[in-house]
Amino acid sequence: MKSSSRFFPARLMGADVQCGIAEDVYLIKPNTSPDKSVELALTHLSVPDESEIEQPRPLGLTVALLHGSFQNRRLWLPECGGGLARGLVQAGVDVWLMEARGHGLSPINQEFEQGTLVDYARYDIPAANLFIHEQCERAVHWLGHGAGAGALLMALASQSAARETISSVTGIGVPFYRATWSRIPGLNLGRSLTRGRLQSQSELGPETEPSSLLLQMQRESQWLRNRGEALGLDLWRALQEIETPIQWLGDSPDLEGWDPGLAQLNASGQMTTLNSHIESQAWSAESIANTLTNATKVASLQETLIAQYARGATEDDLLSTGEAAPAL
Repeated sequence: MKSSSRFFPARLMGADVQCGIAEDVYLIKPNTSPDKSVELALTHLSVPDESEIEQPRPLGLTVALLHGSFQNRRLWLPECGGGLARGLVQAGVDVWLMEARGHGLSPINQEFEQGTLVDYARYDIPAANLFIHEQCERAVHWLGHGAGAGALLMALASQSAARETISSVTGIGVPFYRATWSRIPGLNLGRSLTRGRLQSQSELGPETEPSSLLLQMQRESQWLRNRGEALGLDLWRALQEIETPIQWLGDSPDLEGWDPGLAQLNASGQMTTLNSHIESQAWSAESIANTLTNATKVASLQETLIAQYARGATEDDLLSTGEAAPAL
């Protein structure tokens, strides 16, 4: 794996082996955001040659995972072992973990307290996608939870990343908070707001969030406002024109409660739902960390995702050659 990029400064920040999985952490400095101090940590996972784990047969799939609010890469890769990211690697998937600016190994940038999902969508996700695509030389499947999934939808709608570099976007849970401040899950604004940051309570995760990020989501939920207006577009209308496949974990009845926009996309056929046979409550901000450390649920989710990615790869080959692709 190259430790440099022809697009922007990048360096190998660290390399380690944990629980039989190699973790190579890259720090990229895209210089595309107005805040030039932004650096993003991207962790590449693989099974090292000397590992006791049997080398998996590569599936020819690259999947990038993006956490939600108050989380970091450990949502997908728990330090205690297990987790979705490890399972995917051991199944033969090329796995990358993106950490949002100021989260996990991504340093806190100078204007962290003014950050919003617009910054993720317009600057950070396209830069991360560009680097991952450059490294693996294939289009990337993105999987996001919560606000991370919302940012991925915004990046798709704004077409800030080249269409041919993204294979699909899959979301888990509620992409945008639609409640009032007092009803944002797990938060007590009176004691949580500190110097422009919202301190997380333990059930939501280890990270802090800029209040501006949640305020932007709440503002766009108000009467006569459109989701995506901070990007200068109507998000749900723009996504109707996108060719990139969009999937969401859950049953159709769940979507209306999570966000009416998701239900509209599903009803129009622009988005499909994936049934992993896991109850919808398991995907909530309060439950997701426990869900992704439950071996049975992780195995079910992993099976669902790989089957969907393999199905998409086969369909792409049929479209381009007119012949069936070999089974993965």
